[in-house]
Amino acid sequence: MILNHKYIEALKQLLQTGMERAASIINDGTQSTIALTIGSVRVFSQHEMANYLEPERQYRASVVEVDFSEAISGKAFLVFSVDRAAKFALLLLNDDEGATDMDAIRNSVFLEIGNILLNGIMEVLAEHGGELRYSVPTYFETISDELITLRTLTANDVIVLSEVCCSIANQYTVCGSIIMLLKPQALMTVLSSVQSGTAV
Repeated sequence: MILNHKYIEALKQLLQTGMERAASIINDGTQSTIALTIGSVRVFSQHEMANYLEPERQYRASVVEVDFSEAISGKAFLVFSVDRAAKFALLLLNDDEGATDMDAIRNSVFLEIGNILLNGIMEVLAEHGGELRYSVPTYFETISDELITLRTLTANDVIVLSEVCCSIANQYTVCGSIIMLLKPQALMTVLSSVQSGTAV
């Protein structure tokens, strides 16, 4: 699926709006000052995504997944390398030297952050695509290229891959990815709404 520049910008706007809402919630609930910024945004077919994930781009990943349905059906993932996810969690715990060595605590913090980030995107999707029902978030670890091959809905899905960078107290920046899987028609409906400035 090929999107022109205006639709890529609309997609980036949608994701950035979700991140700004998520950052506000995180800042209200923690002692950290966090900014979330969307970087590059790409749209792939499954085949294109498989080619993009060449061996040098594969890594052990910490993943938070949310499934959504109703007006739009699909999946959304927050994906960081295991090391970066642990670093992100430790920074939010004000433990930048890694004194907290319990994996369960770090994973729990990353799960909650993923829940907030992905819910921010779900809210914006619902505003432009219709009412959504979404699942309780789940955390798991996998190899990055297996994420798509094991969890894609159908061969017709498009894959939205965007970089997200988390700046903490203007001192530390940790980057990962947000991945969405959804139908082409649903994506175009949402992007047309975003570009026109209208909401459902």
